[in-house]
Amino acid sequence: MTDPDAARILLVDDEADLREALSQTLDLAEIETEAVASVDAALARLTPAFAGAVITDMRMPGRDGFALLDAARAMDPDLPVVILTGHGDVPMAVRAMNAGAYDFIEKPCPPARLVEIARRAIEKRRLVLENRALRARLETAEAGALEASILGDSPVATAYRARLERVAATDLDVLILGRVDKAQPAMDCGYLDEA
Repeated sequence: MTDPDAARILLVDDEADLREALSQTLDLAEIETEAVASVDAALARLTPAFAGAVITDMRMPGRDGFALLDAARAMDPDLPVVILTGHGDVPMAVRAMNAGAYDFIEKPCPPARLVEIARRAIEKRRLVLENRALRARLETAEAGALEASILGDSPVATAYRARLERVAATDLDVLILGRVDKAQPAMDCGYLDEA
């Protein structure tokens, strides 16, 4: 069974022989590949958390590569989509790149070039998802930092946390002075009373 979080290529091509050949090329390069025959089948497998990249043929019955590119970018603008076509020309390549394609490859494509583009696209996706995860952790840590920095459930600690949260939302510089002993638990926070 395929790990849904594993980095991989989603390969979309309606020609079974070519789909198999491209898939084998990527598999031999140790790039996990899932191959499907249509845009609809590809979209059923894509989510905003998809940990890989898409390589799609341009001309297919029904919806084409541009339809997949548009749908994938609407789902996640940072999802790398590589357009692969045997009918390429300069206007099509320009249109694909302007629409946000990660790369544009003409068939027949040398296997080494396909592998190199697939690896770069997967690495780009890995970095995007890692960056998002780090940002989410940072936001969570920042939100919980105030809660963790003032310990206690006493009314005084709760009141100071509330005041600090109000002040933290401003551009004010604040210096909090206080003692850390049980005999004198109250904190001197002069300007906080004005907030």
